[in-house]
Amino acid sequence: MFFHTLLDYEIAKQISSLINVHNGLSLKRRSVDIIESRINYVVETHGKFVIGAAGIDKVSFVFSEIKHLVVRPEWRRKGVGQFVAKRALGQVATPLAYCTIHANNKASIKLFENLGFRKVEQYPADGHEVVLLTRAAPTWKKRCSNPTWKSNSSPAERWMSETQGFEPSFWECQAPLPPLEDT
Repeated sequence: MFFHTLLDYEIAKQISSLINVHNGLSLKRRSVDIIESRINYVVETHGKFVIGAAGIDKVSFVFSEIKHLVVRPEWRRKGVGQFVAKRALGQVATPLAYCTIHANNKASIKLFENLGFRKVEQYPADGHEVVLLTRAAPTWKKRCSNPTWKSNSSPAERWMSETQGFEPSFWECQAPLPPLEDT
């Protein structure tokens, strides 16, 4: 067995190529976009080839988006997508994670549902339907060893517990959020 070192620009070039060829996004990505992006990528390699990747974008202190999940066609249906998605979900540093998927991409929707995501909404976007899936981030729950926040009174909390179906126990296990500063 040989160990192959991949440089950041080589990885970024392969990620951008995979995203552009297989994800059908309207905006094409370049390797420099991957390197300079605020999105952190989790990759799985085989030798010198990136065979799967997923990005984690911390959108706010509450939400992170898992995006650009892609697997080389010859590696699909072998567990690579699930492995990469689980690793990405494990890197989420916010209470909630979400993803948006084309409604006709049944395999990706099923993959995320198997990881505990639930369909929240379906809406039109750029000539196609998009499905929004969300779930509590597992790493956030693990951090909470001293639960003190048991309120469900703020609009965001009500929205997450009622609209999204998160049970109150989700909120009860969270550490208190820092107060907002006046600007």
